[in-house]
Amino acid sequence: MQFVNQFSFLILAGVTFVILGWIILRRGDATTRWAALGALLLGLVFAYWIFNPGPGSAFDQAELLPGADRPLPALLEFESPYCLGCIAAQATVTQIEREYGSQLQVVQVNVLDPAAEPLLAHYGFQYTPTFVFIDRSGTEIWRSVGALDPQHVADSMEAPR
Repeated sequence: MQFVNQFSFLILAGVTFVILGWIILRRGDATTRWAALGALLLGLVFAYWIFNPGPGSAFDQAELLPGADRPLPALLEFESPYCLGCIAAQATVTQIEREYGSQLQVVQVNVLDPAAEPLLAHYGFQYTPTFVFIDRSGTEIWRSVGALDPQHVADSMEAPR
């Protein structure tokens, strides 16, 4: 696991509060300093509670692996709620869902969800966002890392499978 990841905020916030508490203790008891530190802590806890993504989306892994007969091809988006590239790609993904909703299943796989680990291992996931287009039999047709071109999806939907 890399040091700088989605949990780095928690580590840095903890270290910062320990250091600030130590500084306040060394300089003497100042009620306003302790109140400011407490208000900052409360604000960070509230922000974490508001922005915490919660559990990932539910999906049937068995039908996303090769060999499964599926009624529709699928576009898998390996994403993280903390990924800025994933947030930026959301408009494109929503557009594709609207345009091909009845012909294509769009599945967002939260890479932080432990239930997604078999899919991550099977598709060799490394970076967010990663988009994988799979056909009805679960075979990977193409993948795109970082950005999604709607025209690539359109071409894949028009190609005979």
